Amino acid sequence: QKLGQRELEDKAISFSIANFNLPQTSKDLDCSRLQMEAAKKAACISAVTANVTSATRSVGIGSGSTIPFAIEALSKKNFPNITAFI
Repeated sequence: QKLGQRELEDKAISFSIANFNLPQTSKDLDCSRLQMEAAKKAACISAVTANVTSATRSVGIGSGSTIPFAIEALSKKNFPNITAFI
């Protein structure tokens, strides 16, 4: 039996939902938080590496939970021309 596009999408969504595991214990939740923090840190390191050069004069770091990771990534590099964080 051939399924239409909508039926295939519905089956894919049902499969995704059925196979998504919510944290069951506080240990699982702590692990999820650690994974999220590691992902944020990796994203900041990647952003600094990809976008900040020795010619950069100012850096916009926003106001979110990734600021400490951005500052840490920037502090590990030598960017003498940076004069402002916005």
